[in-house]
Amino acid sequence: MLDEVIVRWGMIAVFIFMISNGFISTPPSEIVLSIAGALTIGRNLYFGYMLLGAVISNYLGTLILFYISKRKGKIWYDKLRAMKIVQNNKTLCKIIPSSDRLISFFNRQEWMVFACRFIPFIRSIISVPAGISKMSLSKFTFFSLAGIGIWCFGWLEVGRTIASEMDQGNNYIICIFFILFALSGVVGNIVQKK
Repeated sequence: MLDEVIVRWGMIAVFIFMISNGFISTPPSEIVLSIAGALTIGRNLYFGYMLLGAVISNYLGTLILFYISKRKGKIWYDKLRAMKIVQNNKTLCKIIPSSDRLISFFNRQEWMVFACRFIPFIRSIISVPAGISKMSLSKFTFFSLAGIGIWCFGWLEVGRTIASEMDQGNNYIICIFFILFALSGVVGNIVQKK
């Protein structure tokens, strides 16, 4: 269904889906961008427009989450941390640090906004600690656009390559795509646990 919407609506669908991905991490950007990349075969200029649209729209989604977190994030985070289920569980208390510890850590590790843009699911929610710690908009924008740009280019190129290879009858490339997708999820899972 996702592929049908993207094929029918093109850049408009990608724009909407990537805003959603930046804000609530769904639908998966790997799938959206791969399908979008397949639409750009033989159209280099369209690839450039697709890349620009995907980067801008994903950044807008993360920016919405950043501003919400900047205004209300600390209050919501402290309420979450104060819940009995968290307070009564030592493991959750370790996993979910106090907001002051989170802010202190994040102010020393602002580069994480860039690094986390390559990890599924985490790539969206990294905007929350960035907002809670009141990171400057210029740093947030720089780190976000750099990471989002590389991520979008990579997955658009994957989709374009897969479609091109399939057109030539090389179906093995589908296996490579699934391996890349699985590795992306495994790496994200490992980093999330750390």
